[in-house]
Amino acid sequence: MLLDNTPATIAIGIDPGASGAIAAIDLTTGDAFAIDIPTRTIRSRSGRTKPILDHDELIAVTRHHWGDARAIATVENPSSFRQGSVGAATFAANISACITAMAAIEVPRLLVAPLTWKRAMGLSSNKAASIALAGRYFPFADLGTKATADRAEALLIALYGVQIAPSRFIAASAIAAPKTG
Repeated sequence: MLLDNTPATIAIGIDPGASGAIAAIDLTTGDAFAIDIPTRTIRSRSGRTKPILDHDELIAVTRHHWGDARAIATVENPSSFRQGSVGAATFAANISACITAMAAIEVPRLLVAPLTWKRAMGLSSNKAASIALAGRYFPFADLGTKATADRAEALLIALYGVQIAPSRFIAASAIAAPKTG
């Protein structure tokens, strides 16, 4: 947590979708890891099941990993939703839960639109390109597959947070330029 103006040593990135991810980069070592957003399954009145964000597990995970860390979180926050009204409300609730989880452990938050961070990183909506770029920056991180590209994107969101607010983080000399080839 940051109770003074001491720079953060951990950059957290959050892709808050139901199949989203949370990632962290240790700016002193360059180590990075990403995990899927914790979910639980619910059954609708029609009998269908669907995963939803598990708020309690999200708070437990964030406390476990970053409860005592000097961290800043960058949270993806789309300004518009292409889903129906129920999908948009669910997504907005996920964003709120992620922001609340960070607030619970006193981690400052930066909000960023998907188009903003993707343009800054030279990306489009192509998930494979996100995985490739994250893999070049963080070759040892478990990024999953195209179907789970959210881990890669969470890492890139964290990295974007360092790029837009460098004065709030320690010098990120441990993060090298992306590996080519």
